Amino acid sequence: MLRTFLATTLVFLVLSSSAIAGYGSGSGYYPLSDSNNVVAPVWIEGEGLFNLEVSLDFLGRPEDTKLYKSDSYTQLIDRLSVKWRSIALDKILAVSTIEMGGMADLKKEIELAVDKLVKDESAKLMGDQKVEVVYSLSRFMLLEPRN
Repeated sequence: MLRTFLATTLVFLVLSSSAIAGYGSGSGYYPLSDSNNVVAPVWIEGEGLFNLEVSLDFLGRPEDTKLYKSDSYTQLIDRLSVKWRSIALDKILAVSTIEMGGMADLKKEIELAVDKLVKDESAKLMGDQKVEVVYSLSRFMLLEPRN
């Protein structure tokens, strides 16, 4: 009797955890990385030294599309998640001094460079397959450095 109860309970736990595994995902899009940010020093004209934090998140596509579940797409997102950081750092560190109004231009430069990176890497890894890479530049903010 006890064995039957334990076996039934175990089966119930396994089935219920599998059934609700994707329940909390919400929409069909999901973030593929937890932390994807870069912090670099910038000198703001008339203000002083600040740290610029830039955060970029690549998003997955709806779960029912086979192309977006493929190993090559996962490899593409993994590669982009690493390579965009060096591009952002290069763009930030290339600016010795920036005016506060120039921050929007710097953000646009980073976005254009990431767009080019996505296009180039998609062509390399996905070939002629039509693929959409969704990303969000979610943080672009100045932080005062701490002593």
